[in-house]
Amino acid sequence: MELNGRQQSQFQQALLSAFPSKAKLTQMVSFELDWHLEAIAGGQNLSEIVFALIQHAESEGATSKLLTAARNRNPGNPTLRNFAQSLSQPPKVVTPSSQSDDVSLGQVNNGGTNFQTQATGNSQVNQANTINIYNNPASPTAPASSASTKTILFLASNPKDTGRLRLDQERREIDESLRRSQKRDQFTLESKGAIRPRDFRRHLLDHNPQIIHFSGHGEAATDLEPAGLYFEDEIGNAKLISTDQLAATFELFAEQIECVLLNACHSRDQAEAIAQNIPYVIGMKRPISDKAAIEFATSFYDAIGSGRDIPFAFKLACSQLVDFGEQNTPELLKRP
Repeated sequence: MELNGRQQSQFQQALLSAFPSKAKLTQMVSFELDWHLEAIAGGQNLSEIVFALIQHAESEGATSKLLTAARNRNPGNPTLRNFAQSLSQPPKVVTPSSQSDDVSLGQVNNGGTNFQTQATGNSQVNQANTINIYNNPASPTAPASSASTKTILFLASNPKDTGRLRLDQERREIDESLRRSQKRDQFTLESKGAIRPRDFRRHLLDHNPQIIHFSGHGEAATDLEPAGLYFEDEIGNAKLISTDQLAATFELFAEQIECVLLNACHSRDQAEAIAQNIPYVIGMKRPISDKAAIEFATSFYDAIGSGRDIPFAFKLACSQLVDFGEQNTPELLKRP
């Protein structure tokens, strides 16, 4: 969806009506989209912030996603509802009865390729809001992946009681890396946010991925806590999933998964355990900065998208961290 000037003004007024304070707007974009409002538009002038938010959504091709998120968060607002109805193809509001419905954004011209992207936003009750971008806009669902297509499952978790991460930017950069790559027709990117323990297993079952990319927070083992990764509990707070549980889950998918990338601080021990059954696992031996983590991911998928193998992609990604002084933080572990 691309809005003209008048529609942008109407959308701005609708958002101001539905979210009359910066706090309410911040909650909407965080809970529904896993976006960080301060990173998109700083300051205190709410009208200017909303305008910048709309411009950001337009530039990312996520205007339908933003409108759907706003209606999910405040479904009873008449100004927002009237604006959606004024558009020729208003997005659907996700409800428990229509949770699996897709919002189609139409066709993407990738030179006749079959590159697919699916991005799931966050909601307060963790309902799915799936956006499909693929080559057949007339179809209500994305086409089935061919045998030669590999699925990359991007799992993001940034519980509200942990430090904020630029997970939306990381996913966007990975998406761009694959879209511009020579082998883009060979990959499907599935993006899921606000991961809870039950979501983790369900996404593995639903999407049958070959590459798993986790972005979030890790925890090294201490006297009080085991090593693990932080997912979210039912109210969005941190829930530590132990290394043993992660390894036991991945073991069951060993025949299909080729690589697991844990783009999280203190994830080396978790990677070692998972690598007992998975061919390639990447973990971080120590804390890694947000910028370095994003650069590592971007470089890694640049190489994967060009047809290079995982060891080469890992080496290339590490080489791009030299100026950060973090080139020795990632470690590639191989199945024994």
